[in-house]
Amino acid sequence: MGSVVSQQAWFLNIKVAVIAPADKAGLATNRGGIEQSMPCGVNPSVMNGSRVTPGGWGAHQVMNGIDQPEGDKMFAPYRIGTAVIAWGLVFGGCVSTGTFNEMQAKKDKQIATLQKENADLVQQKDKLEGNFHTLKERFAELEQKRLSTEQQVGSLQQENAALAASSQQQQQQYQALVQGLSNEVRKGQLQVRQYQNMLTVDLAEKIFFDSGRATLKPAGKEILKKVGEALKGYDTKIIRVVGHTDNVPVAKSLQGTFPTNWELSVARATTVVRYLQEVGVPPERLVASGRAEYDPVASNDTPEGRQKNRRIEIMLIDKSLVDKMTAKPAE
Repeated sequence: MGSVVSQQAWFLNIKVAVIAPADKAGLATNRGGIEQSMPCGVNPSVMNGSRVTPGGWGAHQVMNGIDQPEGDKMFAPYRIGTAVIAWGLVFGGCVSTGTFNEMQAKKDKQIATLQKENADLVQQKDKLEGNFHTLKERFAELEQKRLSTEQQVGSLQQENAALAASSQQQQQQYQALVQGLSNEVRKGQLQVRQYQNMLTVDLAEKIFFDSGRATLKPAGKEILKKVGEALKGYDTKIIRVVGHTDNVPVAKSLQGTFPTNWELSVARATTVVRYLQEVGVPPERLVASGRAEYDPVASNDTPEGRQKNRRIEIMLIDKSLVDKMTAKPAE
C-alpha cells in the first residue's frame, strides 16, 4: 500500500505474512512469516520492534533483533495472496472518522433529549410538591372548619334539647296552672293563655276593681289568692303584672288621684303585685307596669269591647330571657 488510512485506535489480531520482494535472482521470502497484532492505520513495516531492513527488494526480515532466513520461492504466490486477504480484513474492519462523528452526534442528541426530559420531570416534581403543600394547608384549614362546625352542631343540638325540655316543661306548667284555676276559668273569672315561652293569666277587671278605682274587691282577693298559690312554684319565672284600661278618660272627680289612664293602669298593677307578695310570691320575681288604653284586645267602640280591654294581665316570663334583656353591656 502506498498510503496509510488513519483509523480509530482499536486492534484486530490477525496473522500477516510480510513479503520481501525478490532480488534480481528471484523472490526471497520469510520462511515462517510474522504473527503480529496490527493496529488500524499503523505501518506494517514497524511493529513491536520488528522491521523490514531497508535493503528493499531482496533483503531479509529482521524481527525482534533476530535475522530471519529467506524462504523458498515456491511459497511466494500463496503468501502474496494471504497478505492481500489480511490487508483487506484490516482495512475493512476499521471505522471511518465520518462514521464515528455521526455516531457521536447521535449519542449527543440522545443525551440532550434525556437531559431535557429529566429537567421537565424535575420541574413537574417541584410543581407537584408545591401543589401538595397547598393542598395540605387547604386540608388543614378545612379540617379546622369541620371541627368548628361539629362544635357548633353540638352546641345547637344541646340548645335544641334544652328548648325541647323547656317546651315540655312549659306545657306541663300550663296544664298545672289551668288545672289549679279550673273553677275560676270555668266561671269566666279569668283566662289562661300560652304564648311561646310565656304564660298569661287575664283577670276580668269588674271582679277586682270598681270603675275608676284601684282598690281590690273582696271577691277579687279570693281569686287572686288562688292565683298566687299557683304561681309560687314557678321559681324560674318572672311574674309581670300589667294593668290595662279602655279609652274612656278618668272621671273628673277622680283625676286628682289618677290624672290619666296611665296612672290608673299602673296603680291597679301595683295593687295586684303587693297582694301577691302578701300571699307568699317572692317580690324579686314581681314586676308592675301599666299600658293604659294603648294595648287593646278588642274595639273600644262597643261596651263589650271596652269591658274586655279593662283587664289585669299576669305574664310568666323565663328569668333567663329577662336577664338577657336587662344585662349591662361589657365595659
